[in-house]
Amino acid sequence: MLNNKIKGICSLVSAVFTHLIIGNAFTFGNFVYYYKSYLHYQGIDNISILDLLFVAPVSAACLNILPTVTGYLDNIFGIRIVTIIASCCLLTSQIIIYFYTKYYLMIIAYIFFGFAGSITYLPTLRNCWKYFPKKKELFQELYFQVVV
Repeated sequence: MLNNKIKGICSLVSAVFTHLIIGNAFTFGNFVYYYKSYLHYQGIDNISILDLLFVAPVSAACLNILPTVTGYLDNIFGIRIVTIIASCCLLTSQIIIYFYTKYYLMIIAYIFFGFAGSITYLPTLRNCWKYFPKKKELFQELYFQVVV
């Protein structure tokens, strides 16, 4: 059985990796023109640049609104189930974006992406508080720098 220090370090490492993946939600605006070019190459010309620029705020809205709900989800299901749900949402969003080029599916994929990002914030923070109880102020400061 692993001791609490190893579990805490694993929690921190997984939180860093998760947030590296989630950080991609804010970079969508940087490659909108490339994605528009890809859609044109696929024969889809009915989606405009303005339509594509709407996608990033949808994801950011889900990413910033839903963390208030995640505390309840974590209390009900536990961190493992919440992390599995988040991983499934991330995988689903990436599969939708990779295989489908319909605009409404892209919006749904980024809603999944935002949902997955939002439900990973609080549970990883609570896990770090659990395994490093003397470092709560440090994790709170880091959390608010990431969220705000």
